Amino acid sequence: MSEPDRSSDPLAELLASAIEAEQQTGHREETVPAAERHLVMRIVRVTLGAVIVCIGLSVMVLPGPGLIVTAAGLALMAPDTSRSPGRWLQAVRRRLPEGENGSVAAWVIVASTFTFLCSVGGSIWWTFIR
Repeated sequence: MSEPDRSSDPLAELLASAIEAEQQTGHREETVPAAERHLVMRIVRVTLGAVIVCIGLSVMVLPGPGLIVTAAGLALMAPDTSRSPGRWLQAVRRRLPEGENGSVAAWVIVASTFTFLCSVGGSIWWTFIR
């Protein structure tokens, strides 16, 4: 059996290489469908994390919980990427107000979320309803 010419389809070559790398690393998926599922979930987590980080960065200059949203996006990306999101996450966590046990106080999360929702609701009202 001759191997098919992969040079004509670079996307198929990239997918085959990604599945092979996923089987050799990660959780050692033994079947190709398991490796494909894990690869798709990894891509979804990283993409969603990047979108959440972008939202968090924009919310830093707008009213809302910018650091908390950014930390959530970085935490979502951290297991599937290199060490840099983990370092960024530690830097963001140092800037968050902490309680005695090291967790973010509930009032900070509630107040930040309330401020964010009020600002978004006010913007929608100002733009579309008034």
